Amino acid sequence: MNPLKKIKTSIGNFILAKKQKRLKRTKKVHNLTTAKDIGVLFEVTHMEDYHKIDPFLSFLSEKDINLFALAYYPRKEIPENLHGISTLNIFCNGDLNWYRRPKGLVIDKFMRKNFDILIDLSNGNYFPVKYINNLSKAGFKVGKNGKSGFEHDLFIQINENHEENFYIEQLKYYLSNINKNNGV
Repeated sequence: MNPLKKIKTSIGNFILAKKQKRLKRTKKVHNLTTAKDIGVLFEVTHMEDYHKIDPFLSFLSEKDINLFALAYYPRKEIPENLHGISTLNIFCNGDLNWYRRPKGLVIDKFMRKNFDILIDLSNGNYFPVKYINNLSKAGFKVGKNGKSGFEHDLFIQINENHEENFYIEQLKYYLSNINKNNGV
């Protein structure tokens, strides 16, 4: 990371920490039966990334769940092949302010939504994804491997050897079975 980007990200992390202290959210464990609204957050660097996640988005849509998928493309402009996907909301580096905070109508809408579950499919490599995840008011946040600085209520531990599909299968399993017999 270049020195200027490091400075910008450091300032962003400082501002994020201050905002997180003021964040009020009601935590509640949901599963795929009790959840009505789910947000899915991920990064997409190539079209193949989206193709790996698309079946999971379809799976959630079939469950009669209101789904809001938001992806981060870590370059200045979104390529044409990603623009035509109707189920995908996407933002890029052109949608970041000076200290790398994501901005724009789609991002504001995503962050204002009180999702029952926020599913973080990201690899934890990008500050804009961390910013959105950590300031989400979702009742139940799910992510993988305890990524440094990411706020989640449930972490699913995945070996580095495993493919994205394995993580998605684990998500399906745990989100179908968690809190199942709690009379909800």
